[in-house]
Amino acid sequence: MQGKPLVEATVEACSLRLRPIVMTGLAFIFGVVPMVIAHGAGAASQHALGTGVMGGMIAAVILALLMVPVFFVSVQRVLAGDREKVAKQVEVYGPPAQPSPPELARALEFAAERPSDGGLPT
Repeated sequence: MQGKPLVEATVEACSLRLRPIVMTGLAFIFGVVPMVIAHGAGAASQHALGTGVMGGMIAAVILALLMVPVFFVSVQRVLAGDREKVAKQVEVYGPPAQPSPPELARALEFAAERPSDGGLPT
């Protein structure tokens, strides 16, 4: 999906992931059908548990198919805005300063002198 616009790449990814998500969800849902239609001793608790699990899995599949792509696009757009802001700051102020070799050497010496146990008293 490299080189494609965000929404187009997301739609293509959704079409690729549709079948595996639906098949996994349906396998799980059909696996709890015996609990939903249980009869006999303990049927009430199995029915309650099976109904809750089945409903939860149906909701999870629907959310995975609908909400995850929307959330992904939203987060990517927010992060793209942050990247644009940083690029504009670099353009205005220049790149961040890199430590000079003497400052870097002092920082490395300081780190080497610190105890390796996190500074906790023994």
